[in-house]
Amino acid sequence: MTKYQVLHFVGEDLEVSMRGKIPAINKAFFDGQYKDVANLVAENLEEVYQRTQHIKWNWVDALVDTSLDEPEGNKALVKEARSTSIGDIIFDTDSGETFAVAPFGFSKLS
Repeated sequence: MTKYQVLHFVGEDLEVSMRGKIPAINKAFFDGQYKDVANLVAENLEEVYQRTQHIKWNWVDALVDTSLDEPEGNKALVKEARSTSIGDIIFDTDSGETFAVAPFGFSKLS
């Protein structure tokens, strides 16, 4: 299992939020246009993405609900959040690698 940090884009640049353009994502990240929303322990990026979707339940509530059998280290860092989407960032805290959610899959950021 790997530890991940999920950051949501809070800016207004459509090159980030709609198109997932890497130069725009890098600029937005260094300009502080991202908000930490969760820490997760997961098998891979796909699981992180899946676990931060509002498809079956409010994922923030699921991480806050202590009656669920969540791995240690899983934590919502906000009270409300949207689903993770294009232009958001997932940081692998074990390897130090950073990935952006792309229109199809993930793009590694340098």
